[in-house]
Amino acid sequence: MARAKGVALASAPPPRAVEIRADEEMLARLLDNLVANAVRATPAGGAVEVSAWRASPRHVRLCVRDTGPGIGSTELAKLVAGLGVGRGLRICRDIAEKHGGDFWAESTPGQGSRFLVELPLSFPQSRPRVLVVSNDEKWVREVARSLREACDVRSATVAAAKLGGRRTDLVLVESRKGQSRSLAALRSAAKGAQVPVIELPSELAAARLARTLAHLTA
Repeated sequence: MARAKGVALASAPPPRAVEIRADEEMLARLLDNLVANAVRATPAGGAVEVSAWRASPRHVRLCVRDTGPGIGSTELAKLVAGLGVGRGLRICRDIAEKHGGDFWAESTPGQGSRFLVELPLSFPQSRPRVLVVSNDEKWVREVARSLREACDVRSATVAAAKLGGRRTDLVLVESRKGQSRSLAALRSAAKGAQVPVIELPSELAAARLARTLAHLTA
């Protein structure tokens, strides 16, 4: 596809090989989706790069970067949350979360986009499963990173938040005015399933509070 479009496709592996215990087929599907999306979004003469590096002693990070037109912040948030057209990015998020990892994107209109996946070096064992709910992608990322060492974290926007058929041990909600009605169904389901729902402040202190919760659940 890249050759047919005249798009340069390159890889930048980590300086040293990184061994990761994961589902090979799921990770291949994740990368296939991200690379195919990047190639489709990049005009002829542009480039797509797939890179990987050791993000911490326990995590590896994968990145697919393109030189396409970029995506506005509102549309990007919808796409990453799985609310846009197609199922590709929603599948990527699900695969990352099944591995106890995280998935997010960064983009500037006119300067291309980066889609990132951070994964633990091994599958999580029996860890608490936490749902983080907010429309603020940066806030979600800060809290999720704080919890990830001890918990299996997934995230959702306020409109899309639900327990579904997944086991959930705790729900963390960014506290903001005017969203009570949108969260009514989630709170009702959580009450019926005896899942605690905790509101966290939107200030940076939320990350510190999340780290405290992570230590308590470790």
